[in-house]
Amino acid sequence: MRNDKEGRMKVLESKEEILRKINQMMDEKVGWAKFKNHTVTKESIQRFGKAIDPANPLWYDEEYAASTRWNGIIAFPTFEITLFSGVLGDLPVPREWGFQTMVWIGEDWKMWRPVKPGDRIKVWQRRPQIIEFEPEEGENFVFGLVDCDCDYINEHDELVSSVKVYVERVYHKLPVYPPPIKEYGYTRDELLYLAKLMRGEKVRGDKILYWEDVKVGDRLPPVVLGPTTMVDNAIAFLFSHNVDAILSTRSFFLNSIKEEDFGEEILQDPLTGLYYIRGGPAGRHWSNRSAQLEGEPMAFLFGVLSKFTLLRTITNWMGDDGFIKEFKWRHMVRSYVGDALISSGIVIDKWIENEEYLVKIKLWLENLRGYITEAAIAIVSLFSKNKGLKKKIGE
Repeated sequence: MRNDKEGRMKVLESKEEILRKINQMMDEKVGWAKFKNHTVTKESIQRFGKAIDPANPLWYDEEYAASTRWNGIIAFPTFEITLFSGVLGDLPVPREWGFQTMVWIGEDWKMWRPVKPGDRIKVWQRRPQIIEFEPEEGENFVFGLVDCDCDYINEHDELVSSVKVYVERVYHKLPVYPPPIKEYGYTRDELLYLAKLMRGEKVRGDKILYWEDVKVGDRLPPVVLGPTTMVDNAIAFLFSHNVDAILSTRSFFLNSIKEEDFGEEILQDPLTGLYYIRGGPAGRHWSNRSAQLEGEPMAFLFGVLSKFTLLRTITNWMGDDGFIKEFKWRHMVRSYVGDALISSGIVIDKWIENEEYLVKIKLWLENLRGYITEAAIAIVSLFSKNKGLKKKIGE
């Protein structure tokens, strides 16, 4: 890919015009999402629940769920982003800026009621935002964005949830050769330890956790993600909101074949001069070579796998009668295919507000390489012994 100093200086001179185009793109996103209302099916909730959290029957077992406060199955938290995420896609920037890579920084959720079968969901989009822009001569062009700022609303015009999605998009010269790393290899003791944690994972289920019984400093039982394989990536991929578009690898290839220069689907190794196929926007998750030519040491996991693990840590602990009101998750370090991660959580506050009994939890994931890869803060609503069971979320 051509990306010389002269070209980058030319881009810098036209920075204002580029920002104008990006802002126009953002302006056009405001309003109702351009799709027919999604009717949530029982089958879609069940498939998602079984894939993400098969140990908890609340997400897929109708007979079990009918006896809970929800009177039926409900969707695993943040399910609605699989219907629509509002992600901007490629920004209208010139080729001289280089190759784009993206990091999913995290999500901020507020939730008012669970998603149930038969809900007809529509989405209101607020304007995306540029929260960071660093174009400097000789350096990468870096955008920090609120890519999506959406409300999910049901057929009764009730607010179901809201989300802000944060991403970082970096345009850099190719290739960027990172220090190589190997797929994680386990000792016998490590495998036995992970298996022990997995077998010890407990779902509270119908055993009510009362607010009065929670103490600041309480630890949440851990949940294990991994040892991961490409199958874990496949699970996350199949539930992606834009899986149909990502599967069109043929169109990505054909659109990148141009006489003057190849597009982003075609990656060239400057050491050999040979070209390689990226495999679409998700190629970095399947192929070590694609990941390395994009500046990563090896193929890495979809970030949502870590998000789901942290959410499972909460739902296991709070049981069927708890409800996650807020969830703020940040993805800090790549997790590579083959890694295993262990969640931790601790209660850091509890209080009463507007007759709701609330608990704040701090959570994080740590891999066996010794790095904390994700962190989150959650606020959970619990039943009180003083209030009984008189109220359901959303009523």
